[in-house]
Amino acid sequence: MKKLLIIAALISAVILILGSFFFTVKADSYAIITEFGRVERVISEAGLNVKLPYPIQNIYRIDNKIRIFSPVALEVFIPDETNVLKNITIGYYIIWEINDPVKYFETLKTDSSAENRLSDNMRSFIYNTVGQYQLQAFLSTNSEEVQIDEISKKITEASIPDFASNYGISIISVDIKRIILPEQNKRKVFERMVAERERIAHRYRAEGEEQAKIIISETDSTKQIMLSQARLEAAVMIAAAEAEAAAIYSDAFKTNEKFYRFWNLLRAYEKIFEQNSTFILSTENKLLQLLEMDSDLLGLGE
Repeated sequence: MKKLLIIAALISAVILILGSFFFTVKADSYAIITEFGRVERVISEAGLNVKLPYPIQNIYRIDNKIRIFSPVALEVFIPDETNVLKNITIGYYIIWEINDPVKYFETLKTDSSAENRLSDNMRSFIYNTVGQYQLQAFLSTNSEEVQIDEISKKITEASIPDFASNYGISIISVDIKRIILPEQNKRKVFERMVAERERIAHRYRAEGEEQAKIIISETDSTKQIMLSQARLEAAVMIAAAEAEAAAIYSDAFKTNEKFYRFWNLLRAYEKIFEQNSTFILSTENKLLQLLEMDSDLLGLGE
């Protein structure tokens, strides 16, 4: 029985000793092997690997995924368009990854230390960059004045060399996610934004009224031209009709002069004696000649 226990203990010891020689590396991490506290090698490929047992060699694992870190928002002072300093609070986030695991391990070792360093060092880059702009670059009713994307890009570019050379960290992007106004500044900023909107609306109304005047003027001009052309065409048509009528009258007069006069007299009666009209005439009035004429005088006889 004792022999079995001894054999089992020896087998367990061998397994433990052999196990201390082997380790695995995941695809999303670096494995840093140290020998008596000094970095001996870095393994970045996933798989089974061999090392000397502790305490000769030790293994540290570092995450190599892209990470997002949101530090505490910063309060900064920037001038407005009248160069009066206004305080705003900038909320931002940092997208980063480790590009030099050895330098990262030697300077920071842990993610919590890395986030503290990111927060502390990034503060100076933000202050230096934001101080180059005025308030309307962050808050404005005119979208062309807002330069948040440009500011974020400048902060990113300024911080990349420092973190890469000193800490083995690659800064992918620093982005501003929100701008917070203190309560005492909100009212003035909102009033300025409302005034700016009213100014823009007034400009649009003035431009619209000017365009309306131009359109109305062009429409009136076009209408006058069309009316003039229509009047000209109507006058031409009337003149042609009158000429044709005159020709017809002339032909009728030549054919039967008495009938033509009789016809004209009837037309005169039609115009003079309208409905419900009353006239008192002498029997000798020429308008009553029709009543005294016979058919022979009119040229209507056979």
